[in-house]
Amino acid sequence: MTVTDADRGCYVVASEVARLVLTFPRPAADPTGAGRAFAGALAACLAEGDDLVTAAGYACAVASLVWEGFGPAALLHPNQQVLKTQVAALQRSVVEVGS
Repeated sequence: MTVTDADRGCYVVASEVARLVLTFPRPAADPTGAGRAFAGALAACLAEGDDLVTAAGYACAVASLVWEGFGPAALLHPNQQVLKTQVAALQRSVVEVGS
């Protein structure tokens, strides 16, 4: 299960452990569509076989691309290197928050 926490990231609950997957602290230009981008990226990663925490990291990174621009235009031609760098940074920042 995942629960988004707006510009903070999301919580992932799996195997009775809750983890906070942080996102990038950036000023919001236009958060319209960020939730849908998050859900779509999460579903795509899970369909590809990623575990829930990894999928949530990608989803937070994709949502941040929408969050920092105006509308979902950033997703039309995403910079794969930027996305991979963001995901790698997020993977290192996953915090266990309880069980």
